[in-house]
Amino acid sequence: MPTRPSRKAATLAELARGQGDPVEAFAPAPGMKEAREAAGVSLSELSEMTGYSSDLLAKIEAGDVPVPRITTSRISAALATEHTAVRGEGPQEVTRLKDIQERTKTVEHVPDHHVLEENFHPAYAERETLFRDQAAKLWDKESNARAQIRTDISLSEEERMDQYIAVYGGLEKTLDELSGELGREEGKAILEATETLYGGGSGKKFSEHLASVANVPDERLESLMNTAVRSGQGELARAIAVSAYERGGSASTIFNSWAEAHPERAAALERLTKTPGAEQMATRTKRAMTPPKAALADLIPTHEDERRAAEAEAASNVAKYAEFFGPTTVPRQVGGRRS
Repeated sequence: MPTRPSRKAATLAELARGQGDPVEAFAPAPGMKEAREAAGVSLSELSEMTGYSSDLLAKIEAGDVPVPRITTSRISAALATEHTAVRGEGPQEVTRLKDIQERTKTVEHVPDHHVLEENFHPAYAERETLFRDQAAKLWDKESNARAQIRTDISLSEEERMDQYIAVYGGLEKTLDELSGELGREEGKAILEATETLYGGGSGKKFSEHLASVANVPDERLESLMNTAVRSGQGELARAIAVSAYERGGSASTIFNSWAEAHPERAAALERLTKTPGAEQMATRTKRAMTPPKAALADLIPTHEDERRAAEAEAASNVAKYAEFFGPTTVPRQVGGRRS
């Protein structure tokens, strides 16, 4: 399986040597720049999302370098576009990534995939906790802004609304950024896990195997799998596993046995089955952690706010007068005369 790009952006020399990527390459066609701009992503942002340098991405967009297929897969996944759109090819050129994305549902990692919290994958649970910790700070900022605007008795009603709208808009933007970062990280993890299970299952040969086992009775799948494994026919074994899972019932155990027979496949299967789908993830993160929004009444000073403001102003005046006139006392009346 291709190695995951490090935090340090990959260099052109590394890609030219094919480190971590399949050696199969192609000259990219125009279309990647349009897809990136349509997604509203800058080169620097795409660099952060993919691990590739901005300089290399610019060269890829210009068609100056041949690029390993997996590189374009990562770029396409980051832009949330179909791989064919990036390549500028027709349907006859559908690549491995699209095959993988189409079969993601095979392991039930679809938008409505639901996982009990106690069964969350540790990597996902850690990222969600970090998101919640960061998002919780936005609630504190909203509360502080609400109190600050309410207690400023010098503001008009319009000024209160304008100030709060500006503050809340900033909080929403930050929450979107946090949510987007979580989605991108989990999306990459899901793509990598899916590719581990199905990365080799593409192309004409795999399709032929998949078609050939479609009509094999359930009771014969296990013996056919054993034969494929013993004879080293990995593509056939993968096709049998996919077919078995899609059939469900007792046949799905063949898929589980196939996946668990290899450490990387077993880890990938666990990552997919224990990571919430997009709907559950959004509900637990962005929807759950969106800061409350104040009503206009929440921004109007209360009687207590006005009393405290008056006391603060009086105390300020006393301090101001004392600084100018010095400590003073009220004269006492004695026998009708001042003493």
